[in-house]
Amino acid sequence: MTYAELRAATAQAYCRQNAAFFGLVPTWGPLWNCAGQMGTDQFGRATDPQSLFNRIHDTGIRAIAAQQTPVDWSQTYAAVKPLLEAQPFLTAIQSARWELATSAADRDGSLPLTKELLARHIRDAFARAGLQHLTRIRNGPTAIGVSQARALDPSTLLATIITAVLGVVCPPTAAFSAILEPIIAAVIKVLFSSLTTQFTSGTYGASPDAFNAQLQQWAKEAAS
Repeated sequence: MTYAELRAATAQAYCRQNAAFFGLVPTWGPLWNCAGQMGTDQFGRATDPQSLFNRIHDTGIRAIAAQQTPVDWSQTYAAVKPLLEAQPFLTAIQSARWELATSAADRDGSLPLTKELLARHIRDAFARAGLQHLTRIRNGPTAIGVSQARALDPSTLLATIITAVLGVVCPPTAAFSAILEPIIAAVIKVLFSSLTTQFTSGTYGASPDAFNAQLQQWAKEAAS
């Protein structure tokens, strides 16, 4: 599967989640309104739902591929799916933005949203949602004769992706950021689901390391 095919499949899944007319007609949903508010991108090109989705998806896949620890998607998606579907996740992003805004006001300047700050708020969101046991999950096999599992912090993974996407598609002070954040979360949830499907298919190898090689290739295609 090429990266273009992966992205197209993920876009179709996203649109199906925003189906209108009793689920009969897939639609971009909130992406329409957000793309309209954004106007043009940094290159002066009009922002439409497809291009906005592509920018979120492209940045997300590159941020995932840049992780030092290959992700075991069969476990990671199951762990973060409850949070991605819950209000506490969006509350975590809003809380991090509020802390950042008040800090910037105190210093009479603007500060970037860091993954460390957002990861802390996401960990708090896990705890408030009763999911504190998911702050660190087993990431890979532990059987005898197989490499030891590497612990993965889902909150840091999510924070890394969110901050990367916001840094590309949304200026920190943009009025539409509050509208864009839940859209980013929805796209990430669908992207995680797509990657999990590809990982569990075994097409690219059964281990996180083997699948990571394919992720690296997709990331290169996303950047081209």
